[in-house]
Amino acid sequence: MEKRNRYTAEFKTKVVLEVLREEQTLNQIAGKYELNPQMISQWKRQFLEDAPSVFEHKNSGERKLKKELEEKESNYQKIVGQLSYEIDWLKKNLVLNNSKEERMAMYEPEDKRLSTTHQADLLSVNRSSLYQRPRKPSQRELESIQIMHRIDEIYTDHPYYGYRRIHAVLQKEMSIGKNRVLSLMRRMGIYAIYPKRNLSKRYQKQYIHPYLLRNLPIRHKHQVWSVDITYVRMGVGFMYLFAIIDLYTRYIIDYELSSPKFPVFCN
Repeated sequence: MEKRNRYTAEFKTKVVLEVLREEQTLNQIAGKYELNPQMISQWKRQFLEDAPSVFEHKNSGERKLKKELEEKESNYQKIVGQLSYEIDWLKKNLVLNNSKEERMAMYEPEDKRLSTTHQADLLSVNRSSLYQRPRKPSQRELESIQIMHRIDEIYTDHPYYGYRRIHAVLQKEMSIGKNRVLSLMRRMGIYAIYPKRNLSKRYQKQYIHPYLLRNLPIRHKHQVWSVDITYVRMGVGFMYLFAIIDLYTRYIIDYELSSPKFPVFCN
């Protein structure tokens, strides 16, 4: 019994496409592949009958895939909307129930998945404030503050004392050098009050300013104001108090506290 030939789908497609190109006749193609022309015609007919189903199957698959993607996108939008609402709700309650210091304490610089900018936005704090890490003052800084408080007391009682005489007083209480006393007094902005040289010498005309209050009777409020700046000691460090005073009523019109560069403790 003669064995029947089995042809693959790829081989049949190749033969049918050559027939459809019509570059050769059906008999020439049959002779080329040693096939029966009737068999080739049958393959051609079957190929043309099944072609629409191929495109219908492809379109159906595309529509199904498109529908699935649209459903997934809709679900993602719902999830993103819900997460956005929850984040806004958490940020609002963090601000209402937690102080800025407590929220800053939640910052995690070692977290690689959330950047500093993102964490600052979630915690409702300024990004630059997260880079400022407080540190404890050193022992020398605390000692300098105590010395400055003592210098302030001595200078208040004796404003004509220079750094040498203040150093002499401090030497009886502690071991300290003259240069350090001078440096601290410069930081505090104080110096001895005493008659300077050439007080009677007249300078150039453009630098002579008349005293506007000379022989001026002050009889009502808001006629003349004066300003004053005062060194104020604090629990840790010190501040400057700037005040505007009405000379007639002795009423403080306005004031402002400011902290100097020293000894504010920051990195």
